[in-house]
Amino acid sequence: MNKMNLDNHNPCPQDPLVSVIIPVYKVEAYLDQCIQSVRSQTYTNLEIWLIDDGSPDRCPEMCDRYAAQDPRIHVIHQENQGQGVARNAALDRCTGAWIAFVDSDDWIDPDTYMTMLAFAAEKDLDCVYCAARVVREGEDQEIRFREYPDRTVKPAREILRRVLEDEIGGQPWKAIYKRKCWEKVRFPAGMKYEDLAVSWLPFTYTTGSVGFLEEPLYHYRMNPKGSSLGVNPKKNGDIFWGRYCHYVYACEHMPEAVDMCLAKCLGAALLMYDSALFHPEKIDDERLACAQNILDENKKNFWNVKSIPLQRKVRLFLYFWLRPIYNSIAHYKEKRSV
Repeated sequence: MNKMNLDNHNPCPQDPLVSVIIPVYKVEAYLDQCIQSVRSQTYTNLEIWLIDDGSPDRCPEMCDRYAAQDPRIHVIHQENQGQGVARNAALDRCTGAWIAFVDSDDWIDPDTYMTMLAFAAEKDLDCVYCAARVVREGEDQEIRFREYPDRTVKPAREILRRVLEDEIGGQPWKAIYKRKCWEKVRFPAGMKYEDLAVSWLPFTYTTGSVGFLEEPLYHYRMNPKGSSLGVNPKKNGDIFWGRYCHYVYACEHMPEAVDMCLAKCLGAALLMYDSALFHPEKIDDERLACAQNILDENKKNFWNVKSIPLQRKVRLFLYFWLRPIYNSIAHYKEKRSV
């Protein structure tokens, strides 16, 4: 890879284009900070995709105003279909050699892409992760997502395994990816946890290396009204489906991850069953049937799954052989949580 121009802020021919994808929905209080943080990057060879996902507030007008000010900004207006479909709309149109994601209630440091791309160029990486500062009530609270010591480089297959096993979270905004990682990958529609269902797939399209930076270049706002923290009984169904997809892939392609993926999947299946007890109208019947099937398939062997914690094995025992007691405990816990 050619060495990037790091001496000034003007793009030169060897600077790869970065496509920054920002889905937008009901974030008018935060959108200015998000977009300005991307516009003001010291690495300037960007195309910025703002996908207005049918936002009912001032966000559509704000997106159009920014596009009129900055030729690097492209706006897509669509009916509300969820964050995954919004990201897909940009993935279908973007042209960058690198792909980056930013959530519209978050922001990034000025040197984010300069720092990550310089590391990628130095080590010939296909993906670079950074850490993030967690923000609550406008204040930085803690640093998360330091997966490895600074400037660690690992083969993509190791990261694939760690994502499948949930040792590394699947949030796409923590990383920049070479385009090939996303050319055949799209987010599922209609899911709150759409990241979970595809988080490992970018690493199946590369045999290269992944690098890690400890620097918290990303600012992750813990927004209680956001898609990841908002209250929605449908979430457990989405989480189960993501875990189930992990398990199926591991069974077919990565046997060393099967035990942990099965443990995670069975735990998520129990949570989906619990949701069906209290909010049956919110649960997808096909996914519930899938959850019950995988529980039934492992009725006799769950004790042998090493990665299942003892407490969850007790819950599984109650579910299989003492269902009325299991249901009573679940109802008690549900009442306490209200």
